[in-house]
Amino acid sequence: MESGEIKADVAVVGAGVIGVCVALELSSRGYEVVLLDRRGPAAGCSYGNAGFICPSHVVPLAAPGVIAKVLKWMGRPDSPFYLSPARVPAMAGWLLSFARHCNPEHVRHSMRPLADLLMRSRALYDAFDEKVGGFGYERRGILKVFKTEKGFDEGRAEAAMVRETGQPTLEVDRVGLERLVPETPIEARGGILYPEDAHLDPAAFVRKAFSVLESRGVRTVNAVEVEGVRLAGGRAESLSARGVSVRAKQFVLAAGAWTVDLARRCGWRIALVPAKGYSLTRPAPVGAPALPLLLAEAKVAVTPMAGQLRYAGTLELAGFDERLDARRLGAIADAVPRYLPKLAPPQEAETEKWCGFRPCTPDGLPLIGLLPGVENLYIAAGHAMIGMAAAPGTGLLLAQLMAGKEPYTNTSAFDPARFCRRR
Repeated sequence: MESGEIKADVAVVGAGVIGVCVALELSSRGYEVVLLDRRGPAAGCSYGNAGFICPSHVVPLAAPGVIAKVLKWMGRPDSPFYLSPARVPAMAGWLLSFARHCNPEHVRHSMRPLADLLMRSRALYDAFDEKVGGFGYERRGILKVFKTEKGFDEGRAEAAMVRETGQPTLEVDRVGLERLVPETPIEARGGILYPEDAHLDPAAFVRKAFSVLESRGVRTVNAVEVEGVRLAGGRAESLSARGVSVRAKQFVLAAGAWTVDLARRCGWRIALVPAKGYSLTRPAPVGAPALPLLLAEAKVAVTPMAGQLRYAGTLELAGFDERLDARRLGAIADAVPRYLPKLAPPQEAETEKWCGFRPCTPDGLPLIGLLPGVENLYIAAGHAMIGMAAAPGTGLLLAQLMAGKEPYTNTSAFDPARFCRRR
């Protein structure tokens, strides 16, 4: 652990995919950057997620019908979206705000900025893969499959909205599924292919990006908890972290779900809650699909990753509880054979089990920009399930804002003032 004083142009707190991508953009522009993290690169939600790079995900978490599903599933700890009844009183304000945003107008307002953010991110992944590579990036599309006609109808409606953002979709029947995934039978009524989506190994990307940062001379400080930020005259002057004092011209809070606690120590209250997700990673069995799948009704992703197959899913609003819930892991594992009946079940001894916390805002959109009331303290957090998919575009957007340049998209939808207040 380092001690003493560090000076830099920008201090970035958080070495997950968002913080690393912010540091990549800033360092490429000649900024002297120091990167701090409570653990180290890819130690949190950036490690075990599904690895989907999905510009097609233009519908935010807060959408029509979600509240009804949450209420239906509240009593089922194995459900795709679980809200612990014990957490309801503490989360009442967040839940009410979330419910107010679950309407068609909010979805329409969100689609264009989300599409811009996600499509720019995919283009940056394309460029990084061409220049650096080595993180399992494949742009083959993502196939969403449906077991029920109701689910298929909902999928068609969503695909129509995706097409409004200029992205192609392809609806396929059972025969089409066989052609797209000849490796194994899929038990489903049909599917929708999003051909411009991609996938990667998330931990491999963060580590590769981290090595690029080190080669550029970016200083890293791991295993430190940021204790606070010193403010003077409407500006942040320095941050302290267990014996380390960092003085910088600009600061970025990009610590994922932990950003809410970090911001509290710095004097802000943020409407951000942790939503726990799970994954199981196993050696790829015979017949493993080469194309990433999204099992629609089960809300489970199936992602091929260099000799492995990852099953990821569920959203659990239960606070910062890092315990692995066997019921939720079991629900993911049990969903796969309902769609892919010929895949051999994973063996306990060879399966890696993981959980991580996604940071969620009440409207399902990230917070990207200045914290209100201060000139040089920025936040990049609250990406919910699209953190991996949106990270490079977030880094670019924040770098443009910090440099006073024209941003590539309208930033009002991501304005932190929506849910950030001085304490």
